[in-house]
Formats: sequence, C-alpha cells, structure tokens
Amino acid sequence: KLQFLYLIAVTHIRSARTPSAGVKPALQMGRKSVLYLHGFQEDEVSPKPAHLRAVVEGAGHAFHFVPLGMYLTRWHSPIRYGLSSGVGLCCLLAGAAAWTLLGPWWGVGLYAASMFVLKNSVIRTGVSRSYEETYAIAAAAVEEHQPDVIAGFSWGGALALELKNRRGDTRPLLLMAPAYHLLQRLRDPLVEPRPPTCGKNAPHGAAVFIHSDDDPLVPMAETEALAEHLPNTTLHRVEGQGHPLWGTVESGLLQKTLLDLLRCTDC
Repeated sequence: KLQFLYLIAVTHIRSARTPSAGVKPALQMGRKSVLYLHGFQEDEVSPKPAHLRAVVEGAGHAFHFVPLGMYLTRWHSPIRYGLSSGVGLCCLLAGAAAWTLLGPWWGVGLYAASMFVLKNSVIRTGVSRSYEETYAIAAAAVEEHQPDVIAGFSWGGALALELKNRRGDTRPLLLMAPAYHLLQRLRDPLVEPRPPTCGKNAPHGAAVFIHSDDDPLVPMAETEALAEHLPNTTLHRVEGQGHPLWGTVESGLLQKTLLDLLRCTDC
C-alpha cells in the first residue's frame, strides 16, 4: 500500500511540473518573431538585417531572414527572359536580314533598335517573373514562421505590401524605401503605377515607412502616396540617407522603430 501511495504521489508531482500539450512556458509566450524581406543585392550580413537581428534577438525574440536567392538577378539574362519572349529574337533576326539584303546602315539601325527592344523586353519580362517568384518565397516564409512583424527593404518592402494587398495580411509592417511603384513601372511601363487595392476600410495593422528625401530610386512622393492610401500608417522622413538608409542604422532609428512595432503587437 505504501508503494502504491508513493507512485501516485510521484506521478501527481511530475504532472504538475510538466506543462500540458499546447501550453507554452511563460518565456515562450512573450517570444515574438520578425520576418525580414531583403532588397536587391542585400544579404544576411548587410548592415540593416545584421543590426536588426542583433537587436531583436538581444530582446529575446526571433529574427528570420528570408533569402530570396538569385531570383532578383535572373532578369539580367537575355537568353532566359529576352530571347524566350520571342520579341528580342525577332528583332535580332530582322537586323541580320537587313544587313544582308539592304546594307550595313540598315543592318546597324535595326540591330540598335533590336538591342533597345531586347533590353526592355528582358527587364519587363524578367522583373515580372522574378517578382512572382520572390512573392511565392515570401508567402511561404510567412506560412512557415508566422511572424508578428514583417520588415522589408526596397524590393522586399514591395513584397511586404503585396502580401498585405493579396492576402489581406494584418501584421504590422516596417517598410524601408519600398519599391512598390518602381517595380510596377518596370513590369509594365505603359500602365500608371497604382497603390495596393486594400483600402482604408480594411482592418489592417500598423505600417511604418522610413524614407530619405534624396532617394534616387524611389521618390519620396511615392512613399507619401502609399502612406496616405493605407490605414494606420506612420512616415519617418530622414535627410541625406539615399536609398540604402544606412544612416538610420547608425542613429538607431531603424532598431527602435522595429522594437516599438513588436511591443505594439500586444496593444
């Protein structure tokens, strides 16, 4: 009988000490995560993701850098994107035929025109395909990591807005010089860039924009238009930081803004 009572007591103590399935310890309950979508030619050791990782992990949270791979540079390949579209190949053949039948000047002229068409075909077709490929990677990363905050720079900022646009994502966003309108122009130069279709009546989380007044790639006016269109937004205007925004890392603005967004997920 004493052994039986001892076994019951030990089992009761162990069950009280062991958290039941589906119940997280208190430390894990407060642990949050950030998903970082990088820009063109940016990697995990670049200043922005490296410093943000240090700050986020130092605060006890998780930081996930999403490698978009070489998808961003595939549109430089005329073989895959230019010639496969057929437009550039036809122009090259027309230039060669004109050189043979009409003479060098006609051939050079049509060859130069074919190069112009080929270049624009490569960029337009390649950016469109790369954009969709990287969007699929970003969407899969969101499903896998279930982040509390999504941060995106340039191309990655455009993807973060696209996640909000297509999926109605309500997570808070940190958007650093998002190239949303720029990529729209590269994908189709004949179509006027338009803001995301999600309007102010949709229940979306906070979005914080950080943009420099002298950005040579993404004009400040485009980010101002995005901030005005989307609900619950804040725009930090900085001076003399160009497109990379490295000065915001040195000043601590980027790190502080991201930590504030993480805290706001409890609000």
